[in-house]
Amino acid sequence: MAVASRPKLNSNVCRRTGNTAGEGTMTDRTDSNPTRWTLIVRAQGIGTDQRQALSELIEQYEKFVIWLICRRGHPPDRTPEELKQEFLLGVLRRRDIDKLDPAFGSFRGWLSTAVRRFMAKEWRKWFAEGSGRHATTIAIVEYPDESASQDALCAREFYAHIVRLTLSRLRDEARDPERFDSLARFLPGPQMDIVELAPLARARGMTPNALASAICTLRVRFREFLRQAILDTLDLDPSDRPLDDSSPEQARSKAVDAELHELCRHLQ
Repeated sequence: MAVASRPKLNSNVCRRTGNTAGEGTMTDRTDSNPTRWTLIVRAQGIGTDQRQALSELIEQYEKFVIWLICRRGHPPDRTPEELKQEFLLGVLRRRDIDKLDPAFGSFRGWLSTAVRRFMAKEWRKWFAEGSGRHATTIAIVEYPDESASQDALCAREFYAHIVRLTLSRLRDEARDPERFDSLARFLPGPQMDIVELAPLARARGMTPNALASAICTLRVRFREFLRQAILDTLDLDPSDRPLDDSSPEQARSKAVDAELHELCRHLQ
């Protein structure tokens, strides 16, 4: 499994996980919703457009599937990449996408449930096939670092994918993509390359103060998109009542804060 580039996150993004003045709240839906049902409807069709839509869905969610497999745990003699391939092949072979209906919940919720059931079946198979399992278990116990590092790699690749996806959606929203590209160097990600403001401001025909203000606005928008992208990966049931006295919105915000902390920890 190839190692993804590691976007660095600066301290501002990692520390300012809560809502600040001028930022959207967790209940504000941006235009960055990654699973547009128009894409799923296309994937339920036929012909070239259907294959293209399926390809887009797989490209968008394969890192999420690997992350779910790593987070839920997997049999020690199978790699997350192998399990991901087997899971996706099963989805395509059974044409599971054809059966999806937005009336029955989100695509991410369905995908999380499908991966959970798939992994439960894989674990049952692993325990049922008793031959050689004791030796495998002993090997894993003797060399835990290899398994741990692989799971850490899965998490790092997934979180790096979330950052790249956030940057891509932010660029899609930009009225001036060229201007966005020149300012994106001040955002977390593989393109980060912070330079002095004065020369760049002159090149852009702006004052340093105006450039700093534009960068600040872009960073606020990046945090909004990043938090929404993280929320979109969490399989949260709206009907679940928080264990404390917090509202459902506060509970979702706390869940995103915790996941954002994990993202920063893996990418720093």
